[in-house]
Amino acid sequence: MFNSLCLLLCTVAFTQAYSNSKPVSPVPVTIYYESLCPYSVRFIVDRLVPIYNDKEFNFAGLLANMDLVPYGHVYNPDFSNYKYTCQHGVPECEGNKLHGCAVKYIKDKSILLNYISCLMNTTQYTMSPILSYPANECKNLVPSSRMQHIFNCYNSNEGWDLFNQHGMTTEKFFGPNRFLVPYVSFHEKKNDELSATAKGNFKKALCVQNGVRHHACSDYKV
Repeated sequence: MFNSLCLLLCTVAFTQAYSNSKPVSPVPVTIYYESLCPYSVRFIVDRLVPIYNDKEFNFAGLLANMDLVPYGHVYNPDFSNYKYTCQHGVPECEGNKLHGCAVKYIKDKSILLNYISCLMNTTQYTMSPILSYPANECKNLVPSSRMQHIFNCYNSNEGWDLFNQHGMTTEKFFGPNRFLVPYVSFHEKKNDELSATAKGNFKKALCVQNGVRHHACSDYKV
C-alpha cells in the first residue's frame, strides 16, 4: 500500500513538472550591450550563453525571440560619416560592428552566442590594453561561408550601416535617458527594475515572463 502511494505521488509530481515545462510561445527578449563593457561580457559569457546551452530545461526555446543590439553608449554619433566615440574606445566600435555583422549573418542562435562569447572571452582575459578588436579570433566556430559574409560586412560600410541601425534602435528605445548596459528588455518595453532583476537571476526572470514553472528556473540552487 505504501509503495503504491509513493508511486502515485511520484507520478503526479512528474506529470506536474512535465506539464509546467511544456512548450510556450516565447516572449520577445532584447539585450542591449557593448562588446567591451565588462558587465556586458560577464552577463553574456557567464549568464546568457550557459543558460541558452542548459540541458536541464529548454531555455533556448524561451530565447527563440531574442535580439542582440551591440551598441550601448556612443557619444556624438555622426551616422552619415560613420564617426563615433564609443564608451570603451575605438576597439569597442570595431567590436560592436563585428557583432552586428555576426547578428545579421549567423541565423543559428547557438552558433551566434558561442561565437560572441568566444570573442568576449578573448578580450576579457588579455593582460595588455586592447588596441584593436580581435576580429580574426574564434572564426573556427562559424561555418566558413557565413564567416566570409561576416568579414565582408565588417570590412565594408555595410558593417557601419548595421552599426547605425543598432544605434538608431538604441536611441529610439531609450530616448535621452541614461541606462546601464547590459540592459535586458522583455516585450520590447523599458523596465529598469525588471532589467536589473534579469541580470541578477536571468533564468527566473525568463521563466516568469514566459509563465513557466519549473525547478530549473533559477540561476541559484538552494
